[in-house]
Amino acid sequence: MTTFKLEGDLNAKSVLRKSTAGYEFDETSDEWRLDGSIQLKLSILSELGLGQKASAGFRKTLSRYAQELSSCHCQNIYYRILHFFRTTGVKEFSAEALSSYRASLDDEHIWYLGVIRGFLDSWSEYGFPGVSRKTINYLDGLTIKGNVKGVAVLTSCPYSGPYTSQEHLSLLCGLANAYESRELSQEGYSFLLAVSMTGRRPVQIRHLKLCDLGFTDNDGSRSCYLDIPRAKQRGQSVFRKEFKRITICKDLYDALNDQRNDVISWVRRTFESQNADVESLLPLFPEHSRLGECALTEISSYLNTDYLHKTSASVRSLRIKLNSVVNAHSERTGGPLIIGFTRLRRTFASNLAAEGFGPLVLAEALDHSDTQQVPVYARPENETAKVVDEVMARVLAPLAMAFAGKLLDSERDAVRGGDPHSRVKLKTEIGIGNCGSFRFCADGWKGCYLCKSFQPWLDGPHQSALDELLKERQIQKDAKVSQVIIGASDRVLLAITQVIQMCAARKAELQVIEGVNCYE
Repeated sequence: MTTFKLEGDLNAKSVLRKSTAGYEFDETSDEWRLDGSIQLKLSILSELGLGQKASAGFRKTLSRYAQELSSCHCQNIYYRILHFFRTTGVKEFSAEALSSYRASLDDEHIWYLGVIRGFLDSWSEYGFPGVSRKTINYLDGLTIKGNVKGVAVLTSCPYSGPYTSQEHLSLLCGLANAYESRELSQEGYSFLLAVSMTGRRPVQIRHLKLCDLGFTDNDGSRSCYLDIPRAKQRGQSVFRKEFKRITICKDLYDALNDQRNDVISWVRRTFESQNADVESLLPLFPEHSRLGECALTEISSYLNTDYLHKTSASVRSLRIKLNSVVNAHSERTGGPLIIGFTRLRRTFASNLAAEGFGPLVLAEALDHSDTQQVPVYARPENETAKVVDEVMARVLAPLAMAFAGKLLDSERDAVRGGDPHSRVKLKTEIGIGNCGSFRFCADGWKGCYLCKSFQPWLDGPHQSALDELLKERQIQKDAKVSQVIIGASDRVLLAITQVIQMCAARKAELQVIEGVNCYE
């Protein structure tokens, strides 16, 4: 018969178990490593002063959960149980303590008790000590509301709901500018781009390997794809067991391919060796500190787990870095945009819903097995895209801050001001500003207004540029072109309008300065 180590029993045998992520842990230990990102510290049980039965029963029940359910779910249970004991100050579960805990929770957090009830029901069914029948009967008699979901989408919350088309474009432009100015690494750029353009969860992007990116050639036509491992699927207990292949655009392929090349170069420099078979199974987004500590002969033993992949903590740090360098603004709040991966998934789904796709397509696009959770990410009904017009642009321009360059009083102040090739022209001979970049660019003058390197002139014909854009949009409207196509130039419209407003403000400022100088 196997014996279990309880509090203070230092001579008990080790009881080795394996989590669903493939990590072995000792049930009697104070630290359980469940996957590459999640490690639970069971020493907190003695710190809280839990009784022997409650402590032993909690360990055994949580161990069963770890062997059968996801690491994230186990972590959630762990935190909810700790919250109960810290809030109530008791040393064991009882009907009275649970009643007191229920009274301490508001409507937004009452679902905590629902999580605890499910765990204690399993605890009792397993037959482990620490939970009385009276406690279970009390919980079974409760009606507990579940976690409220979908509010951010239904209310179009400007802080947690999906981004508007202008906000999303602002974010992508800010991302490109940060990457171009080398404030952002290839890893950060490609990770955010992958989440934004695939709608997948960050954990799925974290679990990508180099071999998951590829392309096919059919009669000279190249199609790029990404094999994305599934996550949060019922009954799935093996790392990277199931995949879904999705077609991706060339821009995303190029970004991820550059990231792949960076990983290969880093590995070859670090280990001074090449092995194509091993390299193809390396993480596309590796945890460099762990990979660097491995001996070359050890790497193969970790390839079937997520240990070498970027951890959830590292992704959180990456998100903080993205928020610090990506300059993007919301036209709804007038403040900076906060980058959130869940918000990007909601935006991805909402954009599809706005195109008229139904719940089944949305569930497939979000990698859900059913349509139950679709309303959490998108409104089920189709919404007509809203196109910014000239009047709206005047109001939204200072809030959206689409213009990313620098206004110049004179061409003499420009970077590359003495280079006639740096001039940006509206038409053949009409200049509107200078380009401060030395790289090749074929975007045309419209894209310049969104570029960080653009330096428009104070006296440039920016109103003519606006008129030209509005004329083009009217032609599209008369031709019954899709609102989505017309709306694609909304951000350029906002940027030009912002430049016109900045020019007017600067000219008024200069007139005041000239007036003061004349008076003196």
